[in-house]
Amino acid sequence: SNNNFSYQRAMEFNDSCYLMCGFDPDFTNLSLTTYVLDSSFNIIAIDSFPKLWNGISLIKRTNKSFYASGRHLVSMPGNEHDGVAIEIVDYDSSLVFNLKNLYHYEKYGADTPDYPLIKSVSSSYNNSIYFASNINVQYPLTFINSWISVFNFDSLLNLNWQRIIGGDECYIGCEMFATIDSGCVIAGYLGDLTSQMYDIFLVKFNKNGDIVNSILPNSMYVKTHIIYPNPGNNVLNVFIPGNNKETTIELYNSLGMLCKKEVFNSENYYIETSDLANGIYLYKLLQANKIFASDKWIKN
Repeated sequence: SNNNFSYQRAMEFNDSCYLMCGFDPDFTNLSLTTYVLDSSFNIIAIDSFPKLWNGISLIKRTNKSFYASGRHLVSMPGNEHDGVAIEIVDYDSSLVFNLKNLYHYEKYGADTPDYPLIKSVSSSYNNSIYFASNINVQYPLTFINSWISVFNFDSLLNLNWQRIIGGDECYIGCEMFATIDSGCVIAGYLGDLTSQMYDIFLVKFNKNGDIVNSILPNSMYVKTHIIYPNPGNNVLNVFIPGNNKETTIELYNSLGMLCKKEVFNSENYYIETSDLANGIYLYKLLQANKIFASDKWIKN
């Protein structure tokens, strides 16, 4: 090929052809370019998928379709940032590729970068699909707190459940694979913000999204919510996986005075905080007038 091309993934597509994909290493064209090769490695088709790039994983679905996951450029009013995405790609008899379905996870307001795991998608034994992504990971690593988001879909990419782990240190997920009992295992490492030392973790989820086993230096549990960035500045983002209940967030200053109170019923929400003074705040999340989460948020 005469194109400027950075290799990402390759796979055997069917009995007579192979698939190889990559992107422009100069980042001037943020799209996934896919080459279809015959059994003698001659190029027989070229196609591209706009806005899907980098961190690519591929899994064969049928002889005419596959799952592709990676970073996904998401356009927002006045802002473009990266989310993560997984999609079903199929092709017709003339090797023209089409996106059948797309699931992308994005955050609203002030963005923090998301990266798929190095091996981020795996097919389960009950025909469901696992997908995982690193949230708020900065490269080169700056040891800020980060999370790992784990998704389980049916074969058509309808979301069954989503779980969030980590957040107390810098978590970097590296690999995920489905297990014979239809669960999945996530492996990676974490860094301590103070000592800047590394350690490994290994976490197993069952098919219902419960953690059934883990290896790591401290106890790992599923997060009910994420407040980010923390410390932050002009925006406080709230993420509650799968939330559709009426939820209230309250923000109190160090004197105990209520500074913000807003109501929402979605999994993503953000509050403008540019009018607040720098300092330490207490947030409370309530549903049905009961507090289900409370902690500190720092504005600097």
